[in-house]
Amino acid sequence: MNFLKKTVDSIEYKLALLTNKSFTNYLRRKGIKVGENVLFTNRKTLDIDLHKPSLVEIGNNVFINRGFSLLTHDYVSHVFLNIYHDYMFLLQVKLRLETM
Repeated sequence: MNFLKKTVDSIEYKLALLTNKSFTNYLRRKGIKVGENVLFTNRKTLDIDLHKPSLVEIGNNVFINRGFSLLTHDYVSHVFLNIYHDYMFLLQVKLRLETM
């Protein structure tokens, strides 16, 4: 990724953090399905992985608090690649966050 693209992405992310609405729209532009009336508090402390956004769906009336982390992948496949020198497909799950 070139320097200009990284800079633009960084600015876009920082602007998205300013309001709940801008952050919600940012996630939607990146491919995450976000319902209505979703509240993200302390957005600077959230870590939402955008590697595979199609695996994440946030329903209506969801409250996501500070320090929340969501990963769409993990390091396990890299470990298996180093051990067995072959890619090992693991289970791929779609996550939907909803209110109870």
